[in-house]
Amino acid sequence: MQLSDQQIRKAKPQVKETKLFDGNGLYGGACNRTAHLAERRERRKMMQTWADYLDGLVVGAKVIPLKRSGGE
Repeated sequence: MQLSDQQIRKAKPQVKETKLFDGNGLYGGACNRTAHLAERRERRKMMQTWADYLDGLVVGAKVIPLKRSGGE
């Protein structure tokens, strides 16, 4: 789906970033994709770390049992 320049200007920052990197629309055609490779690597590393953490929660790794205090 192609977004108009007006939609891009009103969009959240994450949407703008994605739109700028796809090579179309608002300034996208002039974007030097190699200039952002380090940021992409960092983002990929961060997302992999987060995914590994979530996988650990699913299999029960590093789960500390908590005792319920009075009440319900």
